[in-house]
Amino acid sequence: MERLFELTAMGLDTLPQGGRILLLALLLSLAFVGFTRVLNPKYGENMHILYRKAALMALIFVPFLVWLTDVRMTVYVEEVRYFSTNVPHYATIVLLIIWIVGVVVQVYRLGKRVGATVAHMPETEATEKLTKRLHHWQSRLNFKANIELRTEGGNYPWHTNDTIVLPAAALNWPIGVVDAMLLLQLAQLKNRCWYWVLTSEFVACVFWFAPWVAKLAEQLRALLPHPAVSLARAAYRDPEGWRRDFRALKQRAETLTQVGGIEDGLLRMDLGLDTDDPRNVVGDLIEAATHEERWENTRQKRWQKHFDPYERVYWLVASASLAVAIFTTLTIERSPPEFEPKFLEIKWQDRMEPRLRTVEEG
Repeated sequence: MERLFELTAMGLDTLPQGGRILLLALLLSLAFVGFTRVLNPKYGENMHILYRKAALMALIFVPFLVWLTDVRMTVYVEEVRYFSTNVPHYATIVLLIIWIVGVVVQVYRLGKRVGATVAHMPETEATEKLTKRLHHWQSRLNFKANIELRTEGGNYPWHTNDTIVLPAAALNWPIGVVDAMLLLQLAQLKNRCWYWVLTSEFVACVFWFAPWVAKLAEQLRALLPHPAVSLARAAYRDPEGWRRDFRALKQRAETLTQVGGIEDGLLRMDLGLDTDDPRNVVGDLIEAATHEERWENTRQKRWQKHFDPYERVYWLVASASLAVAIFTTLTIERSPPEFEPKFLEIKWQDRMEPRLRTVEEG
């Protein structure tokens, strides 16, 4: 094991700081994507969303902090040796140039998508009736942001950071269906889904060389609307009415043009209508056919009550970041000489006797 650490440190010492950061970022992205494959579905969507958010943030901040602090984990050896080659140094310079050019190109494309999305915003303002419904649901959600409401024909409902766009066909829909659609958009805005979409897209641009990071960002964008559905359901305060209007909204949405953010080149989110409306605990217990199923439902609800997703996500991200950071910051240093307390070998009598003799003679 010591030999493995020594060889790894010798190889890393041939790399400049930029090469170490690139290697750290690559290994860290692989570690985070690997953890997504072992996350248990029973943890729930909230934990999967939290983990992907934390992983995407760590992919930016952990390499930046390591580069800023220039951390080194020292491997002490008796004889310092280095690989006599400059190939890794020059290869790192070439890779950094390619990476920077790729990031500039990808960020430019992202900027064009965001600009096209904002430019696609219609100028037709909503009717006074829809505006009143908007303020009503904002009050219900305790969401005091200044949101504009506009309508557009033949498109799927979507939003940006301060504007909600509804299809013009919604003007002829039942008020309950429009309320459900409007409430879903407000819930996504309250959960800052738009900013997380931009953040995930930016991280994917920085890690353009790693397609699995783009996949991680895509998974986050697909999961983000689901908590908004739960928030909208709670704000509706009418379980039966919500089920009815949500079901009707699903049927109406099938007649609209779907948006996915990539097909049309714009950056927009889905409504999350594929989310199944979960039944409450009482309903689960009543519909459970056997005693074992009722007991399993009760045990699952109790486990979820005491499960802390924040703590679990923290340890997953922290352990992966720490392990990869240690592995990529190894460096060789000569071990210091052993300390020999020679003063213990000197007898105090031999030193004090001449001094005592001098004092007596004086």
